[in-house]
Amino acid sequence: MGRPIELERAKGKIIGYIGSVDHRINYPLLESVARCYPDWTLLLVGPLSKEFKTSQLNEYSNVVVVGPKPLHELPLMVKRWIVG
Repeated sequence: MGRPIELERAKGKIIGYIGSVDHRINYPLLESVARCYPDWTLLLVGPLSKEFKTSQLNEYSNVVVVGPKPLHELPLMVKRWIVG
């Protein structure tokens, strides 16, 4: 199997997260990571909450949001991550 289509937008090394992107997320920390590592991709896999939609994460070009994925697709994404 090849590279998942969602990773076509990924550049550089990939920092990944799988799970609900909701009120439990430290948005300022993720924004800092996106800002400090502009040549890396922050890949978020999972359902999005209203907190994400009002955060500034979606303003960074190196943040890629793919939404929920079936369990069998996750290993193809995770194996390309440098940090998870």
